[in-house]
Amino acid sequence: MQNSYKNVLLLVSIAFALSIQLWLVSIFTLVNFPQANVLTKIMMPEWLHEVRPERDALHFHFFVFCALALTAAIVFYFHRRINEPQIWPQAKLFLGLEMIWTFFTFECDF
Repeated sequence: MQNSYKNVLLLVSIAFALSIQLWLVSIFTLVNFPQANVLTKIMMPEWLHEVRPERDALHFHFFVFCALALTAAIVFYFHRRINEPQIWPQAKLFLGLEMIWTFFTFECDF
């Protein structure tokens, strides 16, 4: 029973690392596309540089959706093998590599 708790925690951590990576990809891709601004027809042109619409809510909802979807997919995929101790070394190595990759993605300047 103790192995199943460790395995679930490890699999959820993997889903969390993958959702952070997808979140960063969404941020880096959407930064190149300007967001539609509904105030351009209302405001005077000299004040438009002060208006910067935010996408924080969109990125937050995308992150939460990815985290929940990946957790559900990983648990559904591994639900029969959740008690096996053989999952631990392979998943621990994969989680370590994903954390290193996530760290490098944070450090990358786009």
